Amino acid sequence: MQETGSSPRTGAHTDLPPFGHAVGFLLAQLGFSISRQFGGLLAGFGIEPRHFGLLRLLHAVEGLPQNVVADRLQIPQSTLVSLIDHLEERGLAERRPDPHDRRARTLHLTSSGAALMADSTRVATEFEFDVICAGFTPEERSDLLNCLQRVAANLGITQGIHPGLHHGPGPVPWCPPEGAEP
Repeated sequence: MQETGSSPRTGAHTDLPPFGHAVGFLLAQLGFSISRQFGGLLAGFGIEPRHFGLLRLLHAVEGLPQNVVADRLQIPQSTLVSLIDHLEERGLAERRPDPHDRRARTLHLTSSGAALMADSTRVATEFEFDVICAGFTPEERSDLLNCLQRVAANLGITQGIHPGLHHGPGPVPWCPPEGAEP
């Protein structure tokens, strides 16, 4: 039996979901709320989520050339320069000459950056498990993560890259199939 308002062959959906039951809207609410709360937690360390993301990458893969980091984060070089300038001023990261290319610089965490990364990662992990996923079993958390990764794949989102940082060409926004009513 087919649900009212949807056609499995055309993907046409004619009925609105009940108020408060739209997946996209709920994900937007969650993203907004989590982003605000996470940003507030990181403010205690004097960094923003975008700095945290860069620090995580530098912690995971130390010594990458600056242009490779910009490519991996899918951000313009000018944005990366600004982020690195901030982290260098705080003594959390440093640029070093690339031993293989004298024109390039590689990026590294300082000992202060590694300590801040450890502390902020602990807080981020506590936030995820104690707040976002409070009351979830490990299996439920894993199932949720798998479902959300499928949604991300449907939207063409690169795993580990925040789409708000991306300023280049990206996936074409979803459009209804030809002939379907919007």
